[in-house]
Amino acid sequence: MKTVIVVDDDNNIRDTIVDILNLEGYCAEGFPGAQGVLDRLDKDDVSLVVTDLNMPDIDGMELLQSVVELAKTKNRQLPVILLTGAGFEERGAEALELGAFACFAKPFDIDEFIESVVKAIGKPDGETGG
Repeated sequence: MKTVIVVDDDNNIRDTIVDILNLEGYCAEGFPGAQGVLDRLDKDDVSLVVTDLNMPDIDGMELLQSVVELAKTKNRQLPVILLTGAGFEERGAEALELGAFACFAKPFDIDEFIESVVKAIGKPDGETGG
């Protein structure tokens, strides 16, 4: 089963995304912030990270950079999808340059989000995305 880590300090958004991904057949785990996420990512079973950009402590951009570095050192793919409400165009473009797979402005279209997840890691049953 493909594991997706969801990081957002907004409980409602995080829980909704986790629920949607679980309903789609992925194994989604939610975190209220970046603390502890990197330890969790050290396990090789994580397929994708979905993170908010604007969070207290470590923001999504810092987490993106850490995930990209971790993936390089482990020589594996670990795509990141970013979510943001404020400064989408500027920060979204920066995130894509740093290696993000996709960036969505909140509120976002759930179907487009799921399509992006499938493109990043394939369907939960192991089929590849389009």
